[in-house]
Amino acid sequence: MFRRGRPAHYWGNGMRTPTVKLFLRIRLNGIQKYVKPVFSQNHSLRPFWAWVNGVPEHHPEARYVLRYRGSNGRRAWETIGQDSGVALAAKLRKEKELAARQSASEAGLTVVGDSVKERVLICDAIAEYLSDCQAHRARKTFAGRKRTLDIFMQSCNKTYLDQIERRDLLDYMTFLKNRGLAAHTIFNRAEALNIFLRANGITGLITRGDMPRYTEKVVAAYDEDELKRLFDAADDDERLAFEFFLQTGAREQEVQFAAWRDVSFKNKTFSVTAKPDLGFTPKDYEERPVPLPDKLIAALQVRRRLHPDERLIFSNGQGGPEGHFLRKLKKLALRARLNCGHCVNKRGLSCKAHPVCGEWELHKFRKTYATMHHEAGVSARTLQAWLGHSDLETTLAYLQVADMRSKRTREQVNHSFASFA
Repeated sequence: MFRRGRPAHYWGNGMRTPTVKLFLRIRLNGIQKYVKPVFSQNHSLRPFWAWVNGVPEHHPEARYVLRYRGSNGRRAWETIGQDSGVALAAKLRKEKELAARQSASEAGLTVVGDSVKERVLICDAIAEYLSDCQAHRARKTFAGRKRTLDIFMQSCNKTYLDQIERRDLLDYMTFLKNRGLAAHTIFNRAEALNIFLRANGITGLITRGDMPRYTEKVVAAYDEDELKRLFDAADDDERLAFEFFLQTGAREQEVQFAAWRDVSFKNKTFSVTAKPDLGFTPKDYEERPVPLPDKLIAALQVRRRLHPDERLIFSNGQGGPEGHFLRKLKKLALRARLNCGHCVNKRGLSCKAHPVCGEWELHKFRKTYATMHHEAGVSARTLQAWLGHSDLETTLAYLQVADMRSKRTREQVNHSFASFA
């Protein structure tokens, strides 16, 4: 599979340049294979995509693996994991490590083991990691990890990377808790911090038992009566925007960056596509088409005639992507008198009189989209493709609501307790 022979890169003195290659370990017809990963046009990895016989294939079971020459001259393999950002960082770190070992050996210094360790400042490691993250990850992912590491620097009094220990991670989670963050948010921040540490070769500091426990929210969907009341209270722009959320199943950023070129009035589809100049990349780097109902197509045609020169379907006043959909939804829900009346935000405002109700969120349209299509007979596999899910389990979690309120479930429940009627 791999071409053997003399490596192509050498130092001027005839010494071989230490090289590190990145592969994906996949299962192909029950056999383990090492294949090259797929890179996108901006040189970032496409997660879980591999070149198989010259054709890119999606392999969600894949693991990233490094290949290089050890100190004994033998080929070595090092499994990194499934995070593409960690894999790229590990490759860069290993290249620097091997180069340092080679330089020390040429200088006549004694090298112990397979590496030459150099103390790294935590701030320098964070700066390098965030630089890679900004270049290869989505803007929202970069912002989240920067926020995580900025707060970690506030909670940690250590100077060097090799000084970080379990106590520092536990103190970080306590620091977040004292700032009023919920357990689920603390869990996600701690996971993001662990990704940074793994990218720098630090593992095993905390276990699952150290992580905060939280109650998993039930995947909810709006019911038809709620949606009717919401749309009846909306103006034309609000109605089209939130009908677009509902009838495309698109994520918030996918709607923000939806362009007129993404809509095919002939095929009656909307396609989620990358907009590199606007800094938007679809989740998992997957572009996908979604079929649209006739009524939504007709409404979009009307809007297109009203805004013939705009690039984005829903732009703000400056022609850029609309960034206030959630705020508009909550204001609309309050106007439609749909708030639950029990939510109180961190500022002490009640949803009885303020647009702060937690029952109204944009992602809930996506779950409603899956529920309504499933009730209409669309298969889970088809919905997986329309929703852009990388695995079927996520789609099935969305469909639990549909199964719970289905006619068949109601008949089964009623039959179970028929003797008590």
